[in-house]
Amino acid sequence: MINQAIVGQYHASLSMLRTALETCPDDLWDASVGRHPFWLIGYHALFYADMYLAGSQDAFSPPEFGRENEHYMEKLPFEPFEPYEAVEIGEPYQRQRLLDWCDKCRANVDKIVPAESAEDLAAEADFPWMEFSRTECHLYNIRHIQHHVAQLSLELKFQTGTGVEWAGVAKK
Repeated sequence: MINQAIVGQYHASLSMLRTALETCPDDLWDASVGRHPFWLIGYHALFYADMYLAGSQDAFSPPEFGRENEHYMEKLPFEPFEPYEAVEIGEPYQRQRLLDWCDKCRANVDKIVPAESAEDLAAEADFPWMEFSRTECHLYNIRHIQHHVAQLSLELKFQTGTGVEWAGVAKK
């Protein structure tokens, strides 16, 4: 039962993220949303969505098109890096790459979450910076995706008059 709820909420948040990426006008793709370009916020959200779904850093394979450390958006946050070491941001990624990655994340949700047992979900998350269960890791991940969807949706609303429609639960 909990697995189905987690799957539904992942699909809803990833559906909303996909809509934001898909409907962003070309002239806003590289425009700043706060301190970061629209495309980079989408990239960042997808990077962590995919990594946390994988279950551990070792199980995660970043996309082949990604650039080193760009998912941090502006600074490297963890040891052994110097505090607030700047991250260089490259040229915008092609929209279709992010849309395809979003679809891959949705497929991973369907493959990974239903296969997790009650014991798996109760076990500690396998990320050294997290001190909570796998279930809470999923909830954290969904909240993180939705946080960035809200940023992108608000920017779309300000710039175009239309934001991203709410998805309560999304099917495949």
